[in-house]
Formats: sequence, C-alpha cells, structure tokens
Amino acid sequence: MTAEIRSGRRLRVLFVEDSRADIELSCKELQRDGFDVQVDATDRQQDFARLISQHDYDIVITDYGLPGWTGLDAIRILRETGRQTPVILLTGSLGDQMAVQCIKAGASDYVLKENLARLPHAVKLALRDMESDRRRLQAESKLKEYAAQLERSNLELQEFLSIASHDMQEPLRKIRLFIDQLQAQLGRAADDAVRHSMSRIGAGAVRMAEIIEALLSYSQIAAQTQPFTRVNLSELVAQVSNELSAGIQAAAAQVEVGELPTIRANRVQMYRLFYNLLSNALSYRSPERAPRIQVGSRSRQDGYVELFVSDNGIGFEEQYADRIFRPFQRLHVRENVEGTGIGLAICRKIAVQHRGTIQATSQPGQGSRFTIILPTDEAEAARSAESEGALAGRR
Repeated sequence: MTAEIRSGRRLRVLFVEDSRADIELSCKELQRDGFDVQVDATDRQQDFARLISQHDYDIVITDYGLPGWTGLDAIRILRETGRQTPVILLTGSLGDQMAVQCIKAGASDYVLKENLARLPHAVKLALRDMESDRRRLQAESKLKEYAAQLERSNLELQEFLSIASHDMQEPLRKIRLFIDQLQAQLGRAADDAVRHSMSRIGAGAVRMAEIIEALLSYSQIAAQTQPFTRVNLSELVAQVSNELSAGIQAAAAQVEVGELPTIRANRVQMYRLFYNLLSNALSYRSPERAPRIQVGSRSRQDGYVELFVSDNGIGFEEQYADRIFRPFQRLHVRENVEGTGIGLAICRKIAVQHRGTIQATSQPGQGSRFTIILPTDEAEAARSAESEGALAGRR
C-alpha cells in the first residue's frame, strides 16, 4: 500500500542552487500546491555536506550544473552518508542520456526549469516512493527478525529433542535388559502367559525406541543446512538399491531404474528420500506377486523435473493420498508392515526443502506411484529473474 502525500504538509527542503530566483520560483510552485515549505539553500559542496549531516530533510532539490561540481556529486555525497533522502534534479536542460545516468545514480526525478509547474507532482511522487521503500525495509527487517527467531527456536527444539531422545532411550534400554534377565531367570519355569507378556513388553520397548529415533530423524531434516551440490540421481539410486539389496533379494523384488537427471540438491536428504520410497515399496508389497519397483523421470516444459517411484504393491484408496504423508499415519494394520510410519512424512519434508512437492496416486491392489516435482537450474533462474523483475517494477 503506497502512502498518500497530501498538500498542506510541512516540507523541509534543501536547495542546491546558485540562482536565488530559481529557488523562489520553485518555492512558489510548492506553496501554490499547498506545501508549507521550510528552506535551506547552498551552492557550495562543503556547505552541502555539512547541512545534510546536521539536518533531516524531506527532499533535496539540486541544479545539475553547479560552480565547480554537479548534481551527480550531490547525489554521491548524500548517499555516502547513508541517507535515503529523495533527490530531484532541477535543470535548464538535460539530455536523455544524462537523465538516465542521473536516475541510475539515485535521483528520484528531474524537472526542467521551464516547466516548474511539474515540480510539486515530482515531489509528491518522490515522497510517496520513499515512504513505500521505508515500509518495505521495515517489513524486510521484521521478516529477518522473525526468521532469526524461528532459527533460534528450531535450534532450541533440536537440542531439546536430542536430549529428550537420549533421556527416553535410557529407561527403555533398562526395560529391555530387565526383561531379558527375567526371561533367563525364569527359563522354562514360566508359563505361556508370562512368556507372552514379557515378549509383548520387550516388543513394546523396541517399538518405542524406534519411534523416538524416527521423531528425532524427522526433526533433523530442517536442521540439515548443507549447501546444495550437483547430485547424480542415477548413481544415488544405485547406492540406495545396493544398501537395500538384502530386502530386495528376500522379497524376490525387481527394481528397474530408468534415466535420471543430475540436479542441485542436498545429497544426504535425496538419499533418504529414495531410501524411504524404495523401502515403502518393499514394505507394502502384495502377497500375491513378486514386487516390481520402477524408478524414472521426465522433464517438463516449465523447467521442473518429475521423479517417480512406482510399485505393484497393495496400494490404497486415493482419497487418503494426503493422509499418508502425515507422521505415524497408516492405512494398513501395523502388525502386517514393518517401519515407524514416518518415512513418507520425511519424504514430503525433503521435497518441500528442495522447493518442490510430492504426491501419490494409487488403487487398492494395483500398486502406488509417488511423484516428486523439483525445480531444475533453469526453473530457479526463471524464479529469480521473475522476483527481480517484480522488485524492479515496484521501484
């Protein structure tokens, strides 16, 4: 929202001008438009530097040609002080090339002395733009402050989770140790009901330990701020498949990897993304057929790339496609599937941190397809150019 500059407001002006008549004519135009003008004036470089260091002016109106210096020198001196006071050049004549040079140097506008009636309008525009810039800078400052607070909060949360994870794991280890000792002491003397209860307690402790580790892993995604590097996804998926080779062989699974691109990404996070997706495909395999997992990609005209992992597993009702990306959300009985139920939530978090998205399509009994849409270098360049263009347009 731009500020409205109303006539009748007090206007403190510093004129950098060697013609008293031009100053008086300019003031009359501003007063005619309703400004209450308070004026300081000089045509000497040394006095100009002193005045702007001692006073806060609403606007500086300077002639281009001055005795021994120019309006460009005045702009430079003013900006070196760090002040963002608007500057309007008031000149008898100024070619297009020189006008562009002055605007690039920091002038808000220029007005020809033969057209002084335009001066109040130029002043209003300059003051409005300065107010807009002030508000924008305030908003940016608040945003930076909020981002810094959020980062501190994330670090504190990360520290808390690390400590909590350690503290909660310790009693769980003791529970498992005492259960093992109790089972060894009772031996065959324990009846089936006691052995079953102890087995359930031990399994519960193991499960709780897995959940704690999963929560810690999920929270650590945002804290992993390694710079993006060039990542060859073909090599990365091959490494993931190698690590999962035991599970792939045990399930008699077939993993088919098509052409994959090289992208800029956090390599550790991309490894975890594909590891979780392939593990998910193995976990939710159909009992009626050997798993077939396909990994591939396709380029898009908008500069983004689509990566996909599809399987022929048990699938799910597509109305629950968003639910599966929430932590600990399962669409199937937990006892039938290994894992903590947080792997897909981690995948979504990784996709978002890479300025992308992940979505799932499926049919019960027909398998699932997970599609990750990520920006390429071209898309990031286009996004940056668009942002810079929008900023330039506001200026």
